Amino acid sequence: MAEIIKRNKALSVSPLKASQPMGGSLACLGFDHAIPMLHGSQGCTAFAKVFFVRHFREPIPLQTTAMDQGSSVMGADENVIEGLKAIAEKSNPALIAVLTTGLAETQGCDVHRNLREFREKYPEYNHVAVVAVNTPDFTGCVETGYAATIYEIILTLVPDQATGNTKVGNRHRQVNVLVSPMLTLATWKPCGI
Repeated sequence: MAEIIKRNKALSVSPLKASQPMGGSLACLGFDHAIPMLHGSQGCTAFAKVFFVRHFREPIPLQTTAMDQGSSVMGADENVIEGLKAIAEKSNPALIAVLTTGLAETQGCDVHRNLREFREKYPEYNHVAVVAVNTPDFTGCVETGYAATIYEIILTLVPDQATGNTKVGNRHRQVNVLVSPMLTLATWKPCGI
C-alpha cells in the first residue's frame, strides 16, 4: 500500500527550472546519431546532463563550448568553431545542434555566423548536418526550446520542393510524427540525415 506523506510547506521554494537549452537538447537527442552542443559555461551543460542522466538512467552525450571568464568577455566564436570540429572529427555524428545558453546570449554571440565560419574553415565536415538554435535560458521553458530546435532542424535540413533545387523524397507507408517533449525520448532514424 502506498504511503502518503503530507508536507508542511504550502509551496516549493526554488523549484527546478527546466530551460530552453534542455528542451533543445531533448529534441536533438530524439534523432539517431545526434549530439547537442551547448554554447555556454561548463556549469550550464553539467546541470542539463545531470538532469537527463538521472531521468533516463543512461549516459547522455551533451557537449559544451566551455566558455570561461575570458571568452565570456572577449568573445567565444573560436570555441564554437573548434568545438564543432572536435565533435565532427571524433564522433562523426549525423547531426550536431548548437544551442545557446543565457551566458552566450547575454554576450551577444551569433551562432549562425559561427556555423557559416565553421563551414568555410572546415569543408571536409560538410557531410555532418549542423543546426544553430538560439535558446536563451532566461526566457521560455523546455517546450519553447524543444519547439525552436525542431523548427530549425526542419528549416535547415528538410529540402524545399518549391525551389526546384532538390527533390523531396517520398516513402510509402511512412508518417513523420512530431510529438511534444512530454513523451519519453525514443531514438529514431529520420530519412535524409
